[in-house]
Amino acid sequence: MTLAKPPTSLTNDIISTDNLLTDNLARNLKSYVQGSTPSTLAMPDFRAAAVLVLLVQTPQSWHVLFTVRSQHLPSHAGQIAFPGGKVEAGESLEQAALRECDEEVGLNLGASAIWGRLGDQLSPFGYIVTPIVAACQADDTATFLTHLNCSDGEVDEVFCAPLSDLLSLQPKLETRSLNGLTRTLHYYHWSDRLIWGLTGNVLAELLEAVQQSVYRPAGLRTSH
Repeated sequence: MTLAKPPTSLTNDIISTDNLLTDNLARNLKSYVQGSTPSTLAMPDFRAAAVLVLLVQTPQSWHVLFTVRSQHLPSHAGQIAFPGGKVEAGESLEQAALRECDEEVGLNLGASAIWGRLGDQLSPFGYIVTPIVAACQADDTATFLTHLNCSDGEVDEVFCAPLSDLLSLQPKLETRSLNGLTRTLHYYHWSDRLIWGLTGNVLAELLEAVQQSVYRPAGLRTSH
């Protein structure tokens, strides 16, 4: 079985910056995510986990929120990630993602912020991770970030990357095997940061969703 099929490449000629400054992105992407059927995984002995893929809308543009994991963590130390963790007893995937975001960066979002799910991702540490897409608004990212409170011992830093920048990146792809399954890992270099592995794969699916819901070559757009 092959997981994480590489998405269609996004290039500058199909990115309309003007679209990022309107509500069309929110309306179309939210509708696309809510109306899609994401891929799911079922693996013996793998536990459920969720991450929050947060889109931050400012009056000028859209951004994606990332964390930098603490250097003191036993796994993935110093790597770029989305807020998230294992699902506790009695929680839904969405509740787990919102709780982890609150615990890791001090951002308490309600259920109304959630748009939907992306496809499950397999973690080599024994988790099936479900990405939960959510959105919030901010006057600007600099002020927004100053109001966040990174959890000591879990998160060293939190930052936002402009969606327009991420859309213009061409990822490096690497194929690996995990439990007999073939995975394609995505590596994105943005500024001086490397976004890769499970986080890179989630980002790849998010960017593909943006492409499918909003952008088309030559400015054509299809509604969902």
